Amino acid sequence: MNNNSLVGMVAKQLGVSSQTIHWYETQGLIPPPERTESGYRVYQPSTIEQLRFVRKALGIGFSVDEIRAIIDARRQGNQPCEMVLSLLQKKIDDVNSQIETLIEVQDDLKRLQKKWLTSPSHSEPNTALICPLIEEIDDSIKKVE
Repeated sequence: MNNNSLVGMVAKQLGVSSQTIHWYETQGLIPPPERTESGYRVYQPSTIEQLRFVRKALGIGFSVDEIRAIIDARRQGNQPCEMVLSLLQKKIDDVNSQIETLIEVQDDLKRLQKKWLTSPSHSEPNTALICPLIEEIDDSIKKVE
């Protein structure tokens, strides 16, 4: 088997399950491994390094499709770093947009809290179905998704 490793050994090295490695294979993120005479998968050192790459890329938020595109670009002899930088910028833009939305939601919640703390309606008997504080919210409040 030379420097090749069985799937269980590779899984332990990377801190993932054998099933995860098999799934990466079905997703085209690593090449199909060689097999022993008994049918066990054996992974070459280069495939183990590719698995590490996949784990790192997933860890920083790249999707399986994005990782596959990066790997495919490299397989075709292209340098995928420009693609990675472009994808990274899009992720940064998405995070900034999410932050803006969360700040708006936070501001709405703080306004509601301030209004509710100064409103006697939450402690007085009323005709509300459940809680007047929530029932009185207007539709302009941002929704948390």
